[in-house]
Amino acid sequence: MAKKRTPAGVTKKHLARAEREQIQRRWILFGSSVVAVAIIGLLIAGWVDLNLLPVATISGENVSTAYFRGRVRLYQAELINQLYYQGETADLIAQSLGYEEIIAQEVLNRITEDILIRQEAERRGYVVSEEDIDKTIAESFGYYPQGTPTKIPTSTPDPTDLAEASITPTITEGLSPTPSSTSTPGPSPTVTPTRTPFPTATLITEESYLESFEQNLKELNDLYGITEKDFRDQYRNLLYRKKLFEDFESEIPQEQEQVHAKHILVESEDTALLILRLLEEGSQWDELAAKYSSDVTNKDRGGDLGWFPKGTMLMPFEESAFSAPVGEIVGPIETEEGWHLIYVIEKGVRPIDEYTHQTLVEQEFSNWLISAVNEADVNVRSNMEKKLPSPPNLQKIFSS
Repeated sequence: MAKKRTPAGVTKKHLARAEREQIQRRWILFGSSVVAVAIIGLLIAGWVDLNLLPVATISGENVSTAYFRGRVRLYQAELINQLYYQGETADLIAQSLGYEEIIAQEVLNRITEDILIRQEAERRGYVVSEEDIDKTIAESFGYYPQGTPTKIPTSTPDPTDLAEASITPTITEGLSPTPSSTSTPGPSPTVTPTRTPFPTATLITEESYLESFEQNLKELNDLYGITEKDFRDQYRNLLYRKKLFEDFESEIPQEQEQVHAKHILVESEDTALLILRLLEEGSQWDELAAKYSSDVTNKDRGGDLGWFPKGTMLMPFEESAFSAPVGEIVGPIETEEGWHLIYVIEKGVRPIDEYTHQTLVEQEFSNWLISAVNEADVNVRSNMEKKLPSPPNLQKIFSS
């Protein structure tokens, strides 16, 4: 067999160099592949972190990114309407939408309340079904498939409104972080925006209701990115709040121990002590109340407060009034309003009026909610504000 000959002009040195270059190309290709895989891995990890990992865990429940973003969109719609109808300009509205950290925290506070309310309602045996949501949405459009209720609502339930007992603040005046670069500049303040499309309570047919409902959802999605799930979830939250509030309402008795008392309110303890000395010397309570009391709502009738149950007065005042014997004058008692002298006239178990009953229920519900939020186990991811959706297009909203 003939020996294979090296082509003319190609030396062993040339072959060795070609082999080294081929090895180098292989390493470069391998290194490029590793870098590409690493970059893809980082991109996937970033996408997972931004879209799949929970924003927070609240009392054992994960808050998904999708749910968080939906709640933010609802809040953005609420904020735009709130600021516009307060007379704010488009530029200020755009700036407010750029307060990312504040918006993220406000929405998280609201979500925390809603989760705790739902958990407590379910613990008490209440469940909001899809049928409940369908019925409530239909009624908010003025459609009553089971017949017209006795009292037709005069206002529309707004699904961005968290209603009764919210303990979380809205954007605080004085905070001025740099607006997000993603905020869409607003149009001229002279342009009038269309109010967020929410249903009205005019009685309509099923066909009209379904048509209005679909049109409403389309506008909410076009203007704010709000989905049907976002819309329904908000009604779900409102119904859980309503059911739990009604349960609190049933627990507050319509008859309660009450006190009938008068008081004299002054600015200093020395003045209160002076009045006590004048009473001991024989001066009349009603005359001293008219002369010294700073409570102009009742000073001319002897400081008479009428009957009141527990939970309606400032705590130091209430404790003193309920613990004092009938016919006795107690004080001076200091509260945030000043210094009080209290004259207890009567005590007894009496019916309370509807307004007072509602006040007591709201106070009890609010106290429970504040306590529940303070005790809740809330774990928040540090990049929560990075998961915010972009602000709505104000130019589109204001010109639609």
